[in-house]
Amino acid sequence: MASTNNIVFRSEQQQAIDLTVNSLKRNRKMLWNAKMRFGKTLCALEVARLCGYRRTLILTHRPNVRGEWFESLLKLKLDGWLFGCKDPNAVAFDAQTFEAIEAKAKQDKNTHYIYFASMQDLRGSKRVNQQKGIEKNDHIFNTHWDFLIVDEAHEGIMSRLGRDVIGELQKRRTLRTLYLSGTPYNIQQMFDNTEVYHWDYCMEQAAKAAWTQDHANEPNPYEGLARMNIITYNLAREMRSYRISETGAFNFAELFRTENVPADEATNCATTRFVHEADVRKFVKLISKNSTNKLYPYANKQLAGSLDHTIWYVPGVQAAHCLARILSEQTPDNPFGQYAIVDVAGEGNSAEERSDIYEQTKHERDALERVKTAIANNKLTITLSCGRLTMGVSVPEWTAVLMLAGAAETGGMRYFQTIFRCQSPYTDARVKTECYAIDFSPCRTLTVVDQYVNNNTYTSNQEERVAKLTEFLDLCPITEISASKQTRFDTESFIRNVTSAYSDSLIRNGFRDDCLYGNLDNLRQQDIRLLDQVAEAIVRGIASERQRNREMIAESLGRNKRKTTNNAKEKPAREKPAKAAD
Repeated sequence: MASTNNIVFRSEQQQAIDLTVNSLKRNRKMLWNAKMRFGKTLCALEVARLCGYRRTLILTHRPNVRGEWFESLLKLKLDGWLFGCKDPNAVAFDAQTFEAIEAKAKQDKNTHYIYFASMQDLRGSKRVNQQKGIEKNDHIFNTHWDFLIVDEAHEGIMSRLGRDVIGELQKRRTLRTLYLSGTPYNIQQMFDNTEVYHWDYCMEQAAKAAWTQDHANEPNPYEGLARMNIITYNLAREMRSYRISETGAFNFAELFRTENVPADEATNCATTRFVHEADVRKFVKLISKNSTNKLYPYANKQLAGSLDHTIWYVPGVQAAHCLARILSEQTPDNPFGQYAIVDVAGEGNSAEERSDIYEQTKHERDALERVKTAIANNKLTITLSCGRLTMGVSVPEWTAVLMLAGAAETGGMRYFQTIFRCQSPYTDARVKTECYAIDFSPCRTLTVVDQYVNNNTYTSNQEERVAKLTEFLDLCPITEISASKQTRFDTESFIRNVTSAYSDSLIRNGFRDDCLYGNLDNLRQQDIRLLDQVAEAIVRGIASERQRNREMIAESLGRNKRKTTNNAKEKPAREKPAKAAD
């Protein structure tokens, strides 16, 4: 087998590789719970090389990442290894069809190959979808694969068809499977602790600091992995009408709601516009460099230079189009007139939604090229997306993500997949050392971070969970800005506020809330005492609610009493002139 002397794996990468090679000798499956930028593709292929697997199938819900897999194969410089996919012409490398690489493997037993398949494509096969599937992909299901790599494993494998695809491929008990994910929260229950390798954000940043201390005169391999900062804004005062009273969150879905405008006789062209366009413009000005509140993103001097290239995550396709039009206006009062606006939301029409998965991949690849071209040609850019380019891709120049969609119930999986887009290593005149997630829902910020810490605390010990939270808050500062007040969360204030957020949600939804039942397994494993804290907060919340009701009733009675007294005083005064008139 060819060596990989040209690649120097970091210590944690080598640990994952060695652990997996040894584990797959005894076990059929392994999970890498490793955050984005770990280098999962390169390391997974190294596992295939060391184990001598001849036929490796890479299965993913995101076919646009196949180029990254092929590039990793080239980096390893594996002689005799081939790469195939359904549409080789879509890959700008020497990719081949399945038939071609399988024929070569049958002729030469020294031939090894990697084949890339789409989960969506396999789900549409008659083999697993008897009712709506079509006759295709039998060659995939019939091949005696040695190694299955499920990339972005948190997507697509928990649905019925997804499970059927995996089950059909794993019928041969000799098949070994490696699951890869940066946020495997929905599949962790499939594995015991011996089958999981963990590498999270805190581990990464701790390794970065330790390297600086222990290898002062050597290049730091973690240097480009910037520290994440989360800034969350409370818009209750500035945009009061869009505050969801039940949750305290900001309702971006309503602010960015669009409507169709019928075609007029002059243009004979229908258009789409914001229902609340004046308020959208108000919000745009609020966060811009012209904001009267200098703590807001583009007016904040502390963020100067960190918002040159950003991605804004918005609620939908039409919202992205309308917002792009506003941000692109070449008028003196447009604070974003100097920015190149790249709208990658797509068309959102039924034809695109029904298009072949590889056609969708082409759309995503084209979107990425548009972003790269805009960044190369402009000093300032804003990318607008409602999902595209928020998973499985890297744009090194992005330094901040603005979360302008979702609500307090947004799951941590999607949230962290999106915000970590801005952490991709980048070096130009300077190394990227800080990156930012800018949110506008404090409750959401707290709950998704709590989910992240819980899912990355690997024991049930309460003290260890608190220690993990403390470490996270040190390595990823979380700051809430409300009006002119700026508050950085420490461990105590975080626990107090997130517990209050959970209890409010439970009371609001009559104890039928995902924050309890959706996380119940996690609570059993991680922090059973949080239930006691929530219960205490609920009691305090109910008592507080009752006190508010008593105050409201007393105030109402007081108003009625004053009104009755005033009416009694005014009545004789009104009657006296009447008597005089008689």
